[in-house]
Amino acid sequence: MLDLHHNLTLFMHLGWLILAVLVMVVSVTDIRFRLIPNKVCILIFFVSVVVGFKNISMVWGIKSLVLSMFFVTIYIFSVWSAGDAKLAMAMIPAMSEHYILDYLLMIGLFGGVLAGIYLVIGLFKGMELVKTRGLPFGVSISLSGLLISLVSL
Repeated sequence: MLDLHHNLTLFMHLGWLILAVLVMVVSVTDIRFRLIPNKVCILIFFVSVVVGFKNISMVWGIKSLVLSMFFVTIYIFSVWSAGDAKLAMAMIPAMSEHYILDYLLMIGLFGGVLAGIYLVIGLFKGMELVKTRGLPFGVSISLSGLLISLVSL
């Protein structure tokens, strides 16, 4: 008979796999349509809560609130879209408070790599195409959140 701790760990790992599938869905839809569906963000949020329930504390809540306000602020200043902000906030519950700064840094790092890739694409296909469509920043956000949530397990 399995003990409760083992069952919870197994449940969290299963949740992480579901989160990985949802991240792939977000990445594909963002690359193809420059759209992050609200329903997928809601699913990511609920799965993130299940995956990260052991990380929740008062300090975590304060850091999460500050980080969420930061994400909304950069949306207000048109740095990224509302879908990107919602996705970034939906991933937070899956993370330990110790890795929240790493989450921001990883979003920036992956975003820089993504911008470099799109710069090369723009050189071959024309920069106007890249400027018109923009960057699928949801890819950077979701991959960062997935990796940080894995480290937080």
